[in-house]
Amino acid sequence: MSLDKAYWTEVATIFDAVVDLDDAERAAVLDDRCAHRSAMRADIEQLLMRDALEETLVTDAMRALDAEPRAPAVGSTIGPYQLMEVIGAGGMGTVYRAQRSDEDFSHQVAVKIIASPVSQIDTARRFKAERQILASLRHPHIVTLLDGGVTDASHAYLIMEYVDGVSITRYCRDHQLSLPNRLQLFRLVCSAVHYAHRHSVVHRDLKPANILVTAEGVAKVLDFGVAKLLDQPLPPGGTSTGLATGPLTPNYASPEQLRGLPVTSSSDVYALGVLLYELLSDRRPYETEGKPLDEIMRLVVDTDPPRPSARPSESTLPYPALRLKGDLDAIVLKAMAKDPDLRYGSAEELSEDIKRFLTGVPVIAQEPSFAYLGRKLALRHKAVFITSAISLLLVVGALVFALWQAGVATAEKRRAEARFAELRQLANALIFEIHDAVAPLPGSTAVRRTIIARALGYLERLAKDADQDVALRLELARAYIQIGKVQGIPGAANLGDREGAISSFRTAQALIEPLTKVDRPSADVVDGFVEATRRLSETLTEMVGHRDEAIREAEKAVAIADGYYRLLPADVKARNLLASSSFTAAIAVGYPHWLAHWQRVSLLYDALLAEHPDDPQNLRNVALVEKYLGTHYDMTRDLPQALIHYTRARTIDEKRVSLAPSDRGAMGDVAVDLSNEASARWKGRDMSAGELFEASLALRMRLAADDPKDEHAAARVAFVHGRLANFYEDAGEPARALEHAHAAMAFYHSRQLTLSYATDAAYTLATVARVEEGRGDHAAGCAAYKQSFEAFSRLPSAELESVNAGVDQMIEVARQAAACGVRAARDWLDAAKPVR
Repeated sequence: MSLDKAYWTEVATIFDAVVDLDDAERAAVLDDRCAHRSAMRADIEQLLMRDALEETLVTDAMRALDAEPRAPAVGSTIGPYQLMEVIGAGGMGTVYRAQRSDEDFSHQVAVKIIASPVSQIDTARRFKAERQILASLRHPHIVTLLDGGVTDASHAYLIMEYVDGVSITRYCRDHQLSLPNRLQLFRLVCSAVHYAHRHSVVHRDLKPANILVTAEGVAKVLDFGVAKLLDQPLPPGGTSTGLATGPLTPNYASPEQLRGLPVTSSSDVYALGVLLYELLSDRRPYETEGKPLDEIMRLVVDTDPPRPSARPSESTLPYPALRLKGDLDAIVLKAMAKDPDLRYGSAEELSEDIKRFLTGVPVIAQEPSFAYLGRKLALRHKAVFITSAISLLLVVGALVFALWQAGVATAEKRRAEARFAELRQLANALIFEIHDAVAPLPGSTAVRRTIIARALGYLERLAKDADQDVALRLELARAYIQIGKVQGIPGAANLGDREGAISSFRTAQALIEPLTKVDRPSADVVDGFVEATRRLSETLTEMVGHRDEAIREAEKAVAIADGYYRLLPADVKARNLLASSSFTAAIAVGYPHWLAHWQRVSLLYDALLAEHPDDPQNLRNVALVEKYLGTHYDMTRDLPQALIHYTRARTIDEKRVSLAPSDRGAMGDVAVDLSNEASARWKGRDMSAGELFEASLALRMRLAADDPKDEHAAARVAFVHGRLANFYEDAGEPARALEHAHAAMAFYHSRQLTLSYATDAAYTLATVARVEEGRGDHAAGCAAYKQSFEAFSRLPSAELESVNAGVDQMIEVARQAAACGVRAARDWLDAAKPVR
């Protein structure tokens, strides 16, 4: 031993002498001190190799520690977002509340920072999966993914919709929700989970902390980061093994999860059962906190939970535990069955059984331990069991009768649902398929009126069941919008029922508006609300005395469309919605305040047309804006600029006709273009304008003759008659002027005067008065001046101010009427003098 000690002492001495030398110096020292002692030299060299390896490992470890990215600090930025505060932390990482830090717009989000750097293969895979899963889910009760990426410090991050809320259990507790309200809130969660399952996504970690409820009572399911796609294949030859693989929460994990078996949507149904248990009884079925794994396995895998009604909380619930006994006990325990095959087949089935309970219909859930308890009772109490056989038979008979009643109720419910579906299908077919098929046909207006009347009756019946059905509310709203457009939308073929149109648009708006009261309404909700609101505004604009209301509705449409556009500035639907709502706002505010609106709309529609040059709707939208821009410059007497816009509109509309020769709308738009161009040329004293007016009239008369009941087509004929009356008055052809003026007035006298009709009638009567006076027929002239003054005096002052020289025209008519002895005209002039 002394020899060994002396040997290893010498080895240590030589090792210390050479360990810090370079290779050449080390070799020289070893040659000198280990001459003829090859065994000692070999031991020293082995120690040197181990030392070098350990140093490398330590160095690598230190570098790895230094390179490990730290979680971003509050106040730092991720992309355009500044991290404001930590709002949560878990196994996958930390969640922050963040605020957009640029000046584009103010917007709060939640930013989730993945704990491990994405250089780790497993973390990178899970990050990509989470981002893919979240991005594919669009549901009002699932948190929405907005963006994702990797920071300079190798941290993966997800930017999600920020939900300002509390856990669902705390919300129920703090608000002392009643039993029905808790069940309705839980059904919203079921709808979100079922939606995810239909998109092949399992959550795998449903728990109260992952389900937040806002102050408005909107539930949001969070954190699909531990989800696994149902159709994600295993590696070749691979199997799912191991105990409790993947992140999970033992209190809410299903037995198969804890045993490491494949996870399916049934595992989420189990977690929903646990959640429902806690919501109803204010306690969990098992408490796993601080327990060892074998105890957790025993509780969850092998132990039947007590019924919710048997576990009343010490805290005060707003209902007695007795109310849980029976149906709700059965529903919860069926959802939490140990065997996945005995659970509900989907989250939707679970939700539907709760709906049955709420509506007093027998539920499909049954007590899972009934037969087991019966056998146990028979073995322990044979005598009592035999004497109770007759009673049991009576109970079974009653149960069979109850089940028969449940079957009858279920069958009746299915028949009612089938009838409802047929009614829904029939209403849609009438409004969208049959109506749209006959609308282009000549003389179809009477048929369309019948279709709309029948469809309204169907919709009123359907609307009674639309309270909780978001899809049905949207469907009904779109149907009412379509009906309103047919009833009396300005600027298109309609039935002339303005009041009916306003009622339909208001009904559509009322159906959708509650769906917009969430942080991020869906595209379909925004689209439906904007269209209903702007159509309402357009129709109100045509009604005398409703301009202020029309402006308010238009501003409402612009506000929600602008908010959606700011979230998705490159989205085609968002751009179209902002353009169409701004278009409506321009019409509502009128001249001269509309130019900024038209310029904004023009930029949006021109960009969309550049992307799809032959799209019929893009072509029509751009041509419409060109018409209105031309009208603006026409009214400001910038005639060259007006003609540029009118000519471009005509070129685009003629292209539309060439693409679809039977398109009545496109032909009507060409007729408008001809009239607009004629008006601008006439004001520039180009008397060839008469030919353009006549061409416009001929085209309009052709369209009106094809469908005599088309109110819009007839109104546009009357309008051009009025313009030709003015033109021929100016051209010194009084007979032709009166011919066209009387043709226009024949139409206005046969109609209920809208704002547009009343305005045109007032100007046409003034033309008749001037022409009659010019021909020397003073009596006819005075009669026409009186009628014109009465028509002008009924117009709102805002309408007169929006028409070029409108106030001056009325003053002139009032003077002539006063000269003819019209007392009201003289009084009006006396009152108007201070203003002028």
